[in-house]
Amino acid sequence: YDSYNTDHWNNYYTRTIAHNTITVWNPDETFCRQQGPLQVCSSNDGGQKYVKYLSPTLEQIQPGGESSLDGIVGYHEGGRYSYAQGNASRAYSSDKLDQANGFIRDVLFLRNSRVSDRPVIVTFDKVKTTADKAALNKRFLLHTVNEPTSIDGLNAGPGVHEMEDPLLVVQNGEGVLYSQTVLPENPLIRKIGGKNGSRDYRFLVPVTDDQNDYDLEGDLSGDLHPSMPQSMKSASPEEGAWRIEVMARTPQQTDYFLHVMSVADVYAGEPPVVENLSTDSVAAVAINDLQLVAFNKLDHAVSSMEIPYEGPKPDLLIAGLVPDNNYSLKFLKAQNGKKRRISVTQNSSSKFRSNESGLLEISFLGVAG
Repeated sequence: YDSYNTDHWNNYYTRTIAHNTITVWNPDETFCRQQGPLQVCSSNDGGQKYVKYLSPTLEQIQPGGESSLDGIVGYHEGGRYSYAQGNASRAYSSDKLDQANGFIRDVLFLRNSRVSDRPVIVTFDKVKTTADKAALNKRFLLHTVNEPTSIDGLNAGPGVHEMEDPLLVVQNGEGVLYSQTVLPENPLIRKIGGKNGSRDYRFLVPVTDDQNDYDLEGDLSGDLHPSMPQSMKSASPEEGAWRIEVMARTPQQTDYFLHVMSVADVYAGEPPVVENLSTDSVAAVAINDLQLVAFNKLDHAVSSMEIPYEGPKPDLLIAGLVPDNNYSLKFLKAQNGKKRRISVTQNSSSKFRSNESGLLEISFLGVAG
């Protein structure tokens, strides 16, 4: 950023919209904090609230304290993968997000799998508003240095553009990131960024949030909250000049975002094939028919889960089960109008066991038959 406590620092750099997270834009929300005798207000980016105390005490941040936040609520190191679940609900205003299940993020990092010899990251976000704010738009943000494109690699240039393909490609040097949106289905995806001789789209925040009229502030010198750094001496090579915003076309009280991100060399490699297997209660994706990842959509751990699946037996990673419990696995045939499906059910005599974070791993790699 250009300098401490400048307009850019207050209205963009330190705000939620400048990070790879979730925003929920409420037109009635204000973002103000006390700075000595002065009240300092920032632009409405739809992000996290200002906390009451900038330097809370240990007692205040512990569970039950007035400044407590849940943070990381689940973690497991599995060797070929790492899994973490975070709860950021209470970082947002209680006027718009459910404070228990308002924003839950699962991150699964596959470092060694049959899917790819390069890392693959699967993220699942559950975003739940209060009942009276169900119509608010929820956005998944992904920031990039260079302009995201579709698989054909054609640039659109500076501005605000709607993306038609849920598969996005970002190249930086000799590396490529593929980001595939699995949920929401039929998503509305916008990319915002770049600059030209008259306008700067890199660091913008919304002023209205109608999907047919998405206005931004910060790109013109006369704006109330200019976001463009005015005194930056030199541009950082990792400056986030672009961002992707993913949202549901018709928001519900609870919206779900499921993404598969993978990396490759620019001249060798291609994105994995992903298949959406989600149901009303499960967010699931098959990757190259070799790895199936499923997340529980409900607000509580479940003792059973069914996932529709037609392919060969994949390795399984299933999150949201009751922790430290045994589960049986069955491949069920199509019948009574239902497709073939995978079923996991609590069973004390089974050898498959969920870990301390409620994640069940079943691998068929090297298993005869």
